[in-house]
Amino acid sequence: MSKYEDGCYGSAAGIALIGKVLAGRCKMHYTRVAAGKGTIPDGETPKTMSDVAGYVMDAKIAAITNPVDGECQITVQINSADVETGFYCTGLLLYAEDPDEGEVPYTYLVLEGEPEWIRPASSIVGKLATFDIIAAVGDVDAVSAAIDPEAIASIAEVQQLVKEHNEDPEAHADIRALVEKALGVARVVISKKPPDDGPALWFCDGEYDPTPRVMVATLVLGGDKDAATVFANLDGEDQPVANADREETEGGQTAVTIR
Repeated sequence: MSKYEDGCYGSAAGIALIGKVLAGRCKMHYTRVAAGKGTIPDGETPKTMSDVAGYVMDAKIAAITNPVDGECQITVQINSADVETGFYCTGLLLYAEDPDEGEVPYTYLVLEGEPEWIRPASSIVGKLATFDIIAAVGDVDAVSAAIDPEAIASIAEVQQLVKEHNEDPEAHADIRALVEKALGVARVVISKKPPDDGPALWFCDGEYDPTPRVMVATLVLGGDKDAATVFANLDGEDQPVANADREETEGGQTAVTIR
């Protein structure tokens, strides 16, 4: 029977690190998470452990979030495809970067009461074990982590990332500037032929009323399989922009030119 209740325990080194971050000496950065199959030895506690008991492998850091003030949630994954021999995971140890000591233990997640079975790669049925480590951060306002690029994201996580990216005022700065400039000087015209006068974003579709009308449009870049390279979202639907050219610049940005 485990001597400690399952859950997260902050380390002494982690508390010291919080003080250094608040003093402006460094940033809070989580480096890795170690998974083990052993038990915490006599004379040690989760707060004093410098290594996970019975180290087996490093887990993947998939994401970090801030559920409540003063706490950080680190989502950790162990994919059975990476496991040579199956084991019962009895603990996870989160490490952070200290400016004086290097990598130090930060939070120990005890699982000895109800260890999680991790299947090996040879198992007929694969498994993705996901754990959430709750780390105390006090008044630290910014936390980063070495997110593993091979971690598996859920649909909800991907949707949230896309939402945050699209809402970021710094994202797509070149396209935002183009749209603002175009909408500031141009009419939006839907017709079977190019407009006769004035600057305009021209949407050619015979199903639409050719009468010019003013509206707000959002430019959308098409994919490889799309007939047009630039679209505009009008009335909830993406319509091809007939007089727009798109090209990729050497700097990795996308340039859109309205003719």
